[in-house]
Amino acid sequence: MLAFAMPASAQLQGKRVSGCISSESPIAAIGKLSMRHFPGPPNYEDIRKGDRDDLVLILTLPRSVCIDDPDFDTSHKRFRTVHVWTTNEFVRAKLRRLVGHRVRVIGDGMGASNAHDRAPLVLEAKSARPY
Repeated sequence: MLAFAMPASAQLQGKRVSGCISSESPIAAIGKLSMRHFPGPPNYEDIRKGDRDDLVLILTLPRSVCIDDPDFDTSHKRFRTVHVWTTNEFVRAKLRRLVGHRVRVIGDGMGASNAHDRAPLVLEAKSARPY
């Protein structure tokens, strides 16, 4: 399990590069967790017009931040939302129980790269807990 000592005022912690959090290291994020509906395949435009309804976990941070991802031009973009996902059934169940609450999620991050990514930072959750 990944561990970080994080002051109460922090909302995103990890290795820093040029003033932003590096997506190449584990990231700890604190914010309010919610479930949001997004239009999915085939067109990613409108659920009412036949696109699949994708229900996604979104972590909303208290303040805007930036990430540094060498694969994507992200360093100058500030954001407050994080797309959280996991393949771990235990962590997924825990995240669903924490929807609507302030949480701390630790995992591996990357900059958004395609239509499936619903926020500028995508975080594969390895652990989650109330905060």
